[in-house]
Amino acid sequence: MNKLFDSLAEQIKMVETLRKNIAEKMRSNKMTINGDELIMPVEKDNFSGKIAAIDGGLLAKELHGCDLVLTRAVAAIFDYENNKLVKHDYHPNSSPMPKVEGLANGLDLIDFNWHQNIARMKSEIGVAIETIEKFELDILALDGSIIPQMQDRPTESSVIKKEYNELLEMYKKLYKISDEKGCTLLSIVKDCRAKRVVEELKEICANTDEKKVLDMSNDTLFLQFLLKKGERTCCFPYAKKWTENNILKELQPWGQQIYIFYMQCAEMDRPMRIEMIGKNADEIAPKIYALSAINNKYAYPAVLIEADLRAALLPKEMERAYRSLFGRLGNVPSLMNLKRNTRPFR
Repeated sequence: MNKLFDSLAEQIKMVETLRKNIAEKMRSNKMTINGDELIMPVEKDNFSGKIAAIDGGLLAKELHGCDLVLTRAVAAIFDYENNKLVKHDYHPNSSPMPKVEGLANGLDLIDFNWHQNIARMKSEIGVAIETIEKFELDILALDGSIIPQMQDRPTESSVIKKEYNELLEMYKKLYKISDEKGCTLLSIVKDCRAKRVVEELKEICANTDEKKVLDMSNDTLFLQFLLKKGERTCCFPYAKKWTENNILKELQPWGQQIYIFYMQCAEMDRPMRIEMIGKNADEIAPKIYALSAINNKYAYPAVLIEADLRAALLPKEMERAYRSLFGRLGNVPSLMNLKRNTRPFR
């Protein structure tokens, strides 16, 4: 076993050394992509304004005859003057009750997974729309991607497809209202496995060995070697060809206007992926840098951290909801726990 781990450690060390060498080569060559410099400096902005952050929590319980889903979405709203927090607020409040998303009856496991993820996103986007309507915001930040992900997209024959279509309309409404109110809409992805940038770099890399190393990398893993604190990448369209991305096509006319970039805000942390409507990283990056460079080991806007803490759901809240139903119905077959969760042996 020790020899196995020695071998694995040596492989990881070798690949990381290769990534570092490739990144240093790209830095020294001042690589450009589509006429833009790959690496751009970012100066902290002296931010004054109102920023809201949205996050959501989810708990789901599979039962014998139905499935119980709880969501909670919260907006934290921070007012800044010269990078100092002077006022805060919440919507709908600082600790809203969990929302019971009804009982999903007769769903197979795949449909149930789609149902709970769509329920969480509908909860978050609903609160985002309400927040932007209620408050005069300069920035509204979502936790996670600015669009639904492919794994959240049901098949055409799924009974969940109607819920998904409703979600798409909510996203388009959010894009439209943020544009009308002059509010910058963006999202920040903490842990991202996307390969949008490395795939672009592979296309302009002539060296076969370098392409192999990029194949073994995702964006944040490689860019951690490429970017230094206070630097970002140039902007990239969300997809190389939006016409080949089903979700971007479903979100038209907004889908083709979504761009991304990565930014390194802390010396010992990973780069953040920032997604936005429009190609305005020059305006957004200095503000997010100022709000995120709080700790040398963890870079993330404080307002998003607050929203995450407020939205989190505890297991006891699901237990409370289940007991409430059980108290009204008793031990009916639909409310029986799954056999795998009640077996008397391990």
